[in-house]
Amino acid sequence: MKTIGKIYLPIFLVVMNWILVGRSFAQELRGIPMPKNVSELLWSGKVDSAISEFEVFKKAQSKTADPYDLLYVEMTVYRDAQMADVSKAESYKAKYDALFQQILKKYPDRSDTYLLQVTPESTPEQIIELTTKAIKSDPTNWGAYQMRSRALYQLGRNEEAAADAQKGQGL
Repeated sequence: MKTIGKIYLPIFLVVMNWILVGRSFAQELRGIPMPKNVSELLWSGKVDSAISEFEVFKKAQSKTADPYDLLYVEMTVYRDAQMADVSKAESYKAKYDALFQQILKKYPDRSDTYLLQVTPESTPEQIIELTTKAIKSDPTNWGAYQMRSRALYQLGRNEEAAADAQKGQGL
């Protein structure tokens, strides 16, 4: 199993999901109520059915949902699809990557776009750079403060890390 520093990749992905999403996938994601059956289908291994259900849902939401949020949610579906059906993980990752490129192109300066660029391979310095940009873009993004706090802590910048953690918790 691949490690990042002292944490395993699956733990990193769960933590990133918690930071960026902050909600159960089955309930709501970025203010968009998710149909429970999409999540259930994904985790029961019926990924193609889940994606089909999501496409119907996306079409219905396209008139009212924020386009960024809808792209973000679709990325989440394809990220989860990679874990739910490893035999097709490469094709789901390709779709995820294409959606990610759309977000980078259309919304380069949104706070969450900076956070999406943090990867398991990111160094603490890179994380600090990206999270600082995210905070400048949206000073109320508590996840950016929490993520930057952990990176500062890894570099031994404990006072700054504590200040960011406190700021993030206060939001």
